[in-house]
This record gives sequence, structure tokens and C-alpha cells, in this order.
Amino acid sequence: MKRVFLASLEEWSGKGVLSLMGPTGSGKTTALLAQLRRSSALRETLIVSVDAVAVYRGLDIGSAKAMGADREDFLWSGLDFKNPDEPCTVRDFLDDVETPLAQAIEAGRPVVLVGGSGFYENALVEGLAPGAASDPDFQTQLVAIPNEILHKRLVSFDKRWGEFLHVNDRYRLTRYLDLVERQGFNWTDLRETKSRHPLLRKLWSRTECVVLGLDWPRETYVERLNSRIHSMWSTGWPEEVADLLSRYPASAHGLETIGYKEVVQHILDPKHQHEERTKELVLFAHLQYVKRQKTWLRGLVSAT
Repeated sequence: MKRVFLASLEEWSGKGVLSLMGPTGSGKTTALLAQLRRSSALRETLIVSVDAVAVYRGLDIGSAKAMGADREDFLWSGLDFKNPDEPCTVRDFLDDVETPLAQAIEAGRPVVLVGGSGFYENALVEGLAPGAASDPDFQTQLVAIPNEILHKRLVSFDKRWGEFLHVNDRYRLTRYLDLVERQGFNWTDLRETKSRHPLLRKLWSRTECVVLGLDWPRETYVERLNSRIHSMWSTGWPEEVADLLSRYPASAHGLETIGYKEVVQHILDPKHQHEERTKELVLFAHLQYVKRQKTWLRGLVSAT
């Protein structure tokens, strides 16, 4: 699969698979739907949601999930296939979206991957590498270790990791250390031996993946996310979470996600965590996530 980077959304002709990635709050879905509505040739586009929160039914407002006409006017995949109390692995995500994606490519329809979950996007485009989930105890041991030491530690197994991973890409550094050091996989296992959907394996070999990464300065994210959080709140986010808590425990997988976790605490103990404080915590959690997403995007560019 060859990746080609675009400078703007208008450059996309509808050919190949467009991977529209970017941090939460960068305006990916809004920009995409506006572009699709302007072009009759793109109205049959399959939109694959690459979002680890939007997979859950009922988590609508806090995930900024496409709803109403935005949902009904287009063909979507990757949304609402898990209940909030069910875990969702990358394999689960692939099982839900790979077949409709393969069918759309084979039929010559435009396809867009849109979202901020880089791990899902990478598994879909490049294939799913072997390995179990990271071990929490092993990850805890890495917390106090500087990025530079982690980077050298990984490179000691194979110098190619040094070229593949940036020293500031902490998420992938710790993930690959778990895979290499703890689980015993090597470069070939993880970068050259990946499982794919049988039909997609053939289609990817002749399909170009064009990539557009939307991004803004940190101050812009603070402004955009702050406005979005207040809008979500007034739209009924607390009521949505209260309804979910009437049917699922606070420890449900979906309710442990960014933003939802903070609103759950507000609902359970509003005196301790009042409304404005909750909004501040949600903003902080999202800004931390934005930082990780920006690092992933830089790694994607440097690895190409």
C-alpha cells in the first residue's frame, strides 16, 4: 500500500482511499461532509469511521458522532457495533469494517477513512501485526524512563527501529518495547508479517492511499475544544451519560473513554466535581490526547 500525502481536501479526486486523519477537534468530519455535499460524484462515498469511541452504541454526543442528516445522507461503517460494556479490540474493528471496505474498493466507489484513532487506521491500511495487548505492569515500569532511553533500548534490538520511530513518539515506543522486549517479536514479525482480509490483500496492492492530516496550533485546539465541550454539554451530554449509567456500570469500557470518564464522575458525585470543573477536566484530557495524536501524525509522515 503506497501512501501519498495531499495538501488540501480539494486535491482528492475520489480515486484511491482517502485517509483523513487528525487530532480530535480538528474538524475532519465537518470538512469531509461539506466536500462530499459539494460534489455529486462523491455522494456514493463509503465513510469508514476510524474512532475508538464511536464504535459504541449510545455514546453519541461525547464522541461527536455523525447524527441526523450527516448520518442518513451517507453510507457509514465502523459506528455502533459494540455495546458500552463490551471491549473493542483492533481485531473487532477490522472485522466490522474490512468487508464493506473491500466491497466498496472492488466496486470502484470512493472511500474515506476518517477519525483520530491512528492505531485502527494503521491496522486497516498496513495490516494487523501479531502480538497480544500491552501488559499494564510492564507499561508501568516504563513510565519514569525518558524517551531517549526507551528509544535506545528498542534500537538495541534492531537499528531499523531508530529510523522507523521518532524519539518523541512515546506511545509507539512503549508499545513496540512490549512487543519486542516482553513478547519476543522482531522487526520482520511486526513490520513485514501482517494479517489482512483476503480480498483486501489483493485490492490494497493496486489501490493508492492518499493521506490528508488536519492540524492546528495548540491555542486553536484549546479554543475549538472548549467551544465543542460547552456545545456538547448544552446539547445533553450529561443526560446521555446518566441514561447510559442507568443501564451499564461506570466501569463499562465505553464509559472509561476520554471525556465520558470525566462526565461519569460528575454524574456520580456532582458536589465534588461540579459542572465547570468537569468541563476543565474534559478539556485537559482531550488536549493530552491531541498531543499524542499529533505525535502519531508526525511519525506517519516521517515513516513514509
